[in-house]
Amino acid sequence: MPTHRGSGRTRKTKADAQREEEGFYAVYSDYTKTLRTWLVAYGVGGPVLFVTQDMIAKPVIESGKAFWIVCLFLVGVAAQVFIALVNKYVNWYLYNKADPTQPRNENVHRRVDWLSERIGLDVSMDIISIVAFGWATAWVLLIFTDC
Repeated sequence: MPTHRGSGRTRKTKADAQREEEGFYAVYSDYTKTLRTWLVAYGVGGPVLFVTQDMIAKPVIESGKAFWIVCLFLVGVAAQVFIALVNKYVNWYLYNKADPTQPRNENVHRRVDWLSERIGLDVSMDIISIVAFGWATAWVLLIFTDC
């Protein structure tokens, strides 16, 4: 890499920066998939325990909170499914935009470009899932600890 004269620092070329960006994106993508998989598995696993394990289901049902506990688990899963769908369609539009032979609606593509550069929606859905699962889990723990 070229260096600034006398500074001893190296300056990245455009190709180096692009490789670095691709590397960061690959790591981000892996963490995103892993987190989403864990959140959905946890959100589905909770209600499955209530259906398959009488020793868990009975106290939860008798507490009168079973409906709300299951709803919280489903809200957490729904948030993850929602953001997965949003990301799927955003990425389809970006893929479609990259193909010059495809017709495009510039207004839609401009909005999709804007959305693709925002992480707030992803973070919000992750927070909704974690809070919903945490709340449901806390209720279950309180039921079994008689607090």
